[in-house]
Amino acid sequence: MDNSKTANLKQVSIVDYLLKKGIKSEKSHGKELFYFSPLTGESGNPSFCVNSEKNVFNDFSSGEKGDVIRLVQLLEKLSFLKACKALEEFEFVPYEKISKPEKLYESKEYINITSVSEISSESLIRYALGRGISCDVLRAVCKEIKYTINFKEKKSEFYGIGFINDRGGWNIRNKNFKGKISVSEISTIKGNGFNLNIFEGFFDYLSFLEIRRMKREEYKGDIIVLNSTANFTLETIKNIPNTYLHVKCFFDADKSGKEAFRKFEKHSTLPKELITYKGFNDLNDFLIDYTQKNRGAS
Repeated sequence: MDNSKTANLKQVSIVDYLLKKGIKSEKSHGKELFYFSPLTGESGNPSFCVNSEKNVFNDFSSGEKGDVIRLVQLLEKLSFLKACKALEEFEFVPYEKISKPEKLYESKEYINITSVSEISSESLIRYALGRGISCDVLRAVCKEIKYTINFKEKKSEFYGIGFINDRGGWNIRNKNFKGKISVSEISTIKGNGFNLNIFEGFFDYLSFLEIRRMKREEYKGDIIVLNSTANFTLETIKNIPNTYLHVKCFFDADKSGKEAFRKFEKHSTLPKELITYKGFNDLNDFLIDYTQKNRGAS
């Protein structure tokens, strides 16, 4: 990629990029906006800082910092070239120097849902299949969400796979977008109340259901999907009934996943175990590898 093209991509506003992923700032100070870190899933004090004038970020919770391309690399786990390509595929408002960035969030709803329906989009179904999830499992759990994003009087229309949480917010995924609409919260699915499985993200939950479908095994226990380790607060842990016979945690094999399990161990006496898949970051990575190998063998 030539230098001029890279320079243009670096002009994409980080504030805009985060907003289109459903990530809003918690507070602002002058030209600096502060977020809960999307890299570590922190809770407490927001320590992910974006300087809207220089268009750079500094994540004090992880030590990472850089421009918008570096941020895409870290969030989406992409190489430099793939991160540039991902930025090219988004419809961004060009970066402008913002003297009062707090005004970005005054008085308007920037993300609005226009319809909720059964998943019918071929591109969404192909995306899910590429992640090992069958159409039957996808449609049983998720909805197709159409939504608009308004930014600086420009309205863009999008659609994605939606998974609802306990407060009516939606976690949205498609090929180019990973974020949320409205409030972030856990999702609970009630079963027989004897056992509990906790998943970090809803694609891990879908992967669990897909593996059960392939094995023709039924799971009758309760489910919690965190939708973010930031939602695994002490209050959430204390609200988990202490009557479960066993709890399995399907967390990512990274820093935030390990910290979430350590917090659970410290603040809950429930019998619990962390489920890991050697060589894979999460259950969905394991499923993708399994289905690809199976497809190649068939």
